[in-house]
Order: sequence, then C-alpha cells, then structure tokens
Amino acid sequence: DRPKMAAEHVPFTERSNPLSENIDVQNCEDIVEILKAVDEEVFTGWGQFKNIYSPTTITKISRIAELTRKILNKDRENNAVVLSGCGTSGRIAFTVARSFNKYLSSGSSIQQKESFYHYLVAGADKALIRSEEAEEDSWEGGAKALKEVIAGKKEVVFIGITCGLSASYVAGQLDYCLKNRNLFTAVVLLGFTLPCQARKTPIANCDKTFYDVCQLLLEEEEKQNTKRENTVHQPDGGERECELFIVTPVVGPEAITGSTRMKSGTATKVLLEIIFTLVHCPSDISTSNSLPVDLLDAYRLTCKLTYKCSSSIAPSINIPEGS
Repeated sequence: DRPKMAAEHVPFTERSNPLSENIDVQNCEDIVEILKAVDEEVFTGWGQFKNIYSPTTITKISRIAELTRKILNKDRENNAVVLSGCGTSGRIAFTVARSFNKYLSSGSSIQQKESFYHYLVAGADKALIRSEEAEEDSWEGGAKALKEVIAGKKEVVFIGITCGLSASYVAGQLDYCLKNRNLFTAVVLLGFTLPCQARKTPIANCDKTFYDVCQLLLEEEEKQNTKRENTVHQPDGGERECELFIVTPVVGPEAITGSTRMKSGTATKVLLEIIFTLVHCPSDISTSNSLPVDLLDAYRLTCKLTYKCSSSIAPSINIPEGS
C-alpha cells in the first residue's frame, strides 16, 4: 500500500500518460494522433477531477477578471497586474502581458507612462531565451522581484503560475503576498495539479515548503469564502480586502512525462487570455456566465481544427536518420 500512497502524491504534471506510453516507437503520423488525444484532455479533463470547464474554475476566473477590470478602470496609471512564473510559465507571462499592453495602447490616444500588465520571470529577461534554474529555486529572489515591480502601485492583482505547484520563486512571491495583503486586490495561484500534491521538498534559506504556502493559501481562501457566504452584500466603496484564489484544474499528465511546456503550457495561456479578454469586454457582455464557456469552446475548436491538418503536421516532426 505504501507505494500506492506515494504514487497518489506524485503531481499529475509529473506522471506518465497512458495515452502516450509508446510514443517513442511510433511513426510520425501516429505521434501526431497521440498528441491530439493528449491535448484534448486540456478541455475534457482527466479522471474525475475538476477541469477548466468546471463551475468552480469558471466562477474564479470570472471574479479575477471582474477585480482586474475594476482596478484598470479606477486608475490604470497607478494600478497593475503582475504575472509571474519560471521557465515556460514565465515566458507565457511575458507573452500575455505584452499582448494585452499592446491592446491597451492601441485603443488609447494618450501615451501611458506605465504599463498596466507586468511580467516576472525567474532569472529576468535572459531567462526568456535560456533556462535559469538557480533563479527558479530562489524564494528570496521571487519575493524581491515582486516587491520591486509593485513599488508605488496602489492596487495590484498578482497571478503566480507554476504548473506542478513546485516553483520556489513563485512560492516566495505568494508568501510575500500573504504577509502584505494590504498591497493586493487579488492573489492567484495558477497550476494544474492538486494542492495536496504541491512540492514538500525543503527550500534553501527558508523554513517553509511550497506545500506549506499552498495549504495556507487554501485555508485562507476557504475562510474568505465562508465569510462571504455569511455576510450581507455590501456595495462597492467599502474597505478593500484582498481576495485569494487557487485555480488548479486538472488537465492530466503530459504526452512527454514532466514536460509541462506542452499541455499545461497550453492551459496556462488559454486561461490567462480568457481572463484578460473578459477584462476588456463591455461590462454587459463580460458579466455573462456563458462567455467564459464560449471562449473555452473557441479554443477547443481551434485545437480540433489544428489537428485536422495532421497529415501536414506529421512531416515536420520527421527527423532523418543521422541528423
């Protein structure tokens, strides 16, 4: 029973996927079909766990979008969204932040001094090109980078991205957020495995593990939800309180074990783009409960249409012998 219990605590992002067990001995056409089946799990989910279509996920991303819209409309110059991650997660943070800043600037005749969307990647901009593993393990470096980027900001939405709930860099930032909630409007942990599977390995120069931070965030989120259920609705304009969110839909193991730049990377980009698309939709449209689902359907359709071109994709992954 002990091996079974140990296996249950292995993050889904680090497990092997039964659909791709023999991917290394398949021909190009079959490899693409395997990738198609595994990528479909981004939308259908894995096992009985909550997926990106679950009501919990939809409710949370809708609320995050609502809070982001409020601080954007209130004071775009002095408020901010900060997206942070390591490796591919940090590169996606960079891509999404840059895309939505470009969208904001294209719709305004006034040149803004400050960007609204900010990104942090462990190892700074050089990590956009090459891996900086030492920085990814730095709890202190993560907290320091976050503190610097939000200096002088009035209201901040922070989204920490770590697919397997393991990045010390992000854990340090989440810990900083929890200790300084007065600086934040919302604090979000985005990943694709269960909170109980968060990394328990000791972190250098720290008395906590990612698991410890994750459990504290989970406990505080539950307290927050209980308080909200027991409180009569108050109109906007009262004292601001930081809202906490753990967004961890399960999309299942990767086609190549542990390579979270694949399916988990897709899910990261999809959810972030949906959140910020909701932010910039007219309020009468963005508050519709069906819009997040409609956007997810559009991404799913894009995935299906991409794989309809399987016969064209297969030759591109063919590596001639001797290469």
